[in-house]
Amino acid sequence: MAEDTLVVSVTGYDADRMERMLASFLQQQVSEETQKRIRDTVAKQVDHCVGEITTNLLRAEVEAIVAEGWRETDTYGDATGRTITLRQRVAKTLDGRDQYSRERHLDKLFTETLNAALRKELAEELQAARTAFRAKVDAVLNAKLHEALRDSLGLKA
Repeated sequence: MAEDTLVVSVTGYDADRMERMLASFLQQQVSEETQKRIRDTVAKQVDHCVGEITTNLLRAEVEAIVAEGWRETDTYGDATGRTITLRQRVAKTLDGRDQYSRERHLDKLFTETLNAALRKELAEELQAARTAFRAKVDAVLNAKLHEALRDSLGLKA
């Protein structure tokens, strides 16, 4: 079976036209990539600036709140008229109770902190104690198992 062959002749005009088209295409691709990089860079800078502005505004607001204090409220959120300091507010919050467990926040925080410290500091000792306990339980169980097997099979000690 004969193969079909396609022969294309390119004139000087066609080659120039193809070269211009390729150059235009590459320029467009480079331009799009450059624009994308510029957009990304600008977006990052804008995000950074917005973050700084927000942080500065919030810092000023927080400093004002700390300086002025809080208006104390009743259980419904209505102001009682009394202003309390940051220290009093923190103490009141820590002394308050969790609405679900009714446990005081301070007690819960203390317990969590203590447990975390104990788990960290006593981790090796706890693991050693667990291992020793398991070994003793295994020894007792093995002895009882041997005794039960010996008795059931009628063997002498």
